[in-house]
Amino acid sequence: MINLKDLITKYPECLESASKLRSYLVDIYPEEKARIRVIVDSFDCGIYEQMKGADLADKLFISGLCKKLESEYGYSNVLSIWCIEQWVKIFNKDLVISAPIFDTEKECVESKKNADTYKNIKVGDIITLGQYPQGANGEIKPIEWQVLDVDNGSALIISRYALDYKKYDDDFPFVNWDDCSLRKWLNSDFYNEAFGSADNAIIITTNVTADENKYYKDTYQGKDVKDKVFLLSIIQASKYFASGKMICNGTDYYYAKNKSDDGSKNCCWWLRTSGKDTNFASYFIGDCIFERGCYTYAEHAVRPAMRIKISENTIIADEIYPIDDPDMVNSAVSIKTLKLGDEVNIIGEIQDIRERETMTGKPYLIIHIADFSGQTSGVYYLKKKTYTKIKELQVGDTIIARGTLTEYNEMKSFKFNKINKCKLSDELIDKIKRFVANNKDAITEESKCIDDSALPF
Repeated sequence: MINLKDLITKYPECLESASKLRSYLVDIYPEEKARIRVIVDSFDCGIYEQMKGADLADKLFISGLCKKLESEYGYSNVLSIWCIEQWVKIFNKDLVISAPIFDTEKECVESKKNADTYKNIKVGDIITLGQYPQGANGEIKPIEWQVLDVDNGSALIISRYALDYKKYDDDFPFVNWDDCSLRKWLNSDFYNEAFGSADNAIIITTNVTADENKYYKDTYQGKDVKDKVFLLSIIQASKYFASGKMICNGTDYYYAKNKSDDGSKNCCWWLRTSGKDTNFASYFIGDCIFERGCYTYAEHAVRPAMRIKISENTIIADEIYPIDDPDMVNSAVSIKTLKLGDEVNIIGEIQDIRERETMTGKPYLIIHIADFSGQTSGVYYLKKKTYTKIKELQVGDTIIARGTLTEYNEMKSFKFNKINKCKLSDELIDKIKRFVANNKDAITEESKCIDDSALPF
């Protein structure tokens, strides 16, 4: 992405004329056609001189410059704001910024959004979030996303169209998802360009697993990593895309970059799973997955995927330490929103934990946990495979658990089916501790009232 301030600092002579400025920009940023055009036009129409001589860059002044680009050259508001911001950064030592200058239009439009904007979405829906060049000349438009999965206050989404044309890795050979250049690009350049601060607040850092390629089981798949943006694995793609639903079209921006496109509008798009060896990465071709893969230095379409919060009450674990389920998503609903019969994840701090046996001698734990919204108690039946790790749990530990809120003898309890330890942010821990402190008497009473006879077996 263009950094005009850096360019001018290194090559101040580029400001001698519009043609020289264009020449430098094209040499250094050959793919940024739309942004180069708007920068050069802004220089040519005198905006650079206006910025240079201005004493005050307030919201009214910035708005006037944007309107000039929009009315005289027909640029979108998005590009105009981005361009003016580049000039502001150059002169920021001399200008008094008397009002916030948003990064791009997404900052003023998307700032009204939060996770609750998407609370009613369902699998198959198309939503918009962020923006990216999509026109043949790099025109920026909102990104459309297809909802693949909705679970525990979060949703897994993938771009509806192929957004770009990239190599899996720039430095061939022997690479996996955890150290490929495409992963680095998605979580840096792409992420920073596509999303504003309001978007960032709902994009979840996801545990991205090094899933096996079942056709090439001997291929090393690298390490699990944590990403904001990622590609689907073969396993995920097979799960979420039925036959006939895998074909993907690209944006005009993609087709402008892919000079080898045959006009069929049918993209080959990367998956993150390594192929027959680590020189190859798998991808979709037509309506099927090519597990053998293609050389990692080849260029294919990119369809980013992410997991987002769809409720302001969604709780996110920073780290999961698996006990029962290594594939558990790191999002959960708040205890206050639990509904009878729903199988969900909850996250909380253990307030009380006791071991008991059923009348037939089957061991189980009674666990009492709290988050920042409420508290609940329930049972967990011990399993041979995880017995030792579960027995290490103690008061004060934070866990993420999957289970169901049930009712027995007019008493509600949470049946813990799977439990993992987890790490929470300091901010979330503080919120939970404040809730516990403010409800100390109720929590103490709840712990005292746990009665074996009131719990289902």
